[in-house]
Amino acid sequence: MRVVEVLKRLNINPVSFDERKALINLSTTEIKLLEAIHKPLYAFENELIHAFYQHLLKFDHASKMLRDVNLMSKLQETQKLYFRKLTAGDYGFDYAQDRIRVGIAHQRVGLTPQWYIGAYGVYLDLVCKFVSVILNSDKERIEPTLTALYKVALLDITLAFDAYMYASHQTLEQSRQQISDKYDFQIRTSNAIAKIQRAFILNESHDSALSLLLNELIALTDSQFGLIGEVLEDSQLRPYLKVRVLTNISWDHETRELYERSKADGLELAASRSKCNS
Repeated sequence: MRVVEVLKRLNINPVSFDERKALINLSTTEIKLLEAIHKPLYAFENELIHAFYQHLLKFDHASKMLRDVNLMSKLQETQKLYFRKLTAGDYGFDYAQDRIRVGIAHQRVGLTPQWYIGAYGVYLDLVCKFVSVILNSDKERIEPTLTALYKVALLDITLAFDAYMYASHQTLEQSRQQISDKYDFQIRTSNAIAKIQRAFILNESHDSALSLLLNELIALTDSQFGLIGEVLEDSQLRPYLKVRVLTNISWDHETRELYERSKADGLELAASRSKCNS
């Protein structure tokens, strides 16, 4: 699923994203507060990531997902970049697209909102402690800085959650459509079989029944062309391919293969009763 599609369906664009930021009242002053702790937080990254994953590994579901050492290492690096963007101060439309991408990825790998939001709670709990350490000499800035951080976190969560729910809905809709298509095909197949059976019973002409069979097969498979035929011999004992039905006949790969495999040197179209050389 493409990010562009989700953005369009959710009506997320530069204007609507600015409205989201306005709704949570994220001010320029608050953005500057976050920028001020951005680089100082680097010193605590390894400790934060370690504590973050140690907590998640206490749960069986997360433990099973993260048992691969290489996967764990990649996720830790990815998580560092993700958390860095929270305090980078750049909350333009590219930021929104990145968070939408995260929500789609979570749905694809089966990471439910319960785990995403729970993990976010763990991160915020940890980062609050580190922010308090960083701003220990300027305690008056701690509360407004954490308020700004929580606002960006809520912006993050709503974007990822919206994308997750849309992706889940689309997946369910696709599954429903597949089931519906299979059911429709079974009904069409059953009806076609019944029609063909009646045709063979009621019609003395097998050509007519075969014509119906071919047309039904073409309809069921959505094919443009079909072929029912046999290799016969002419009066001079030369083999040729007799096509029972002219409708939707194409000199395609399968027809030529059958023709050449049988060493036929002529072609008869039953409907027109004419012959043509190869």
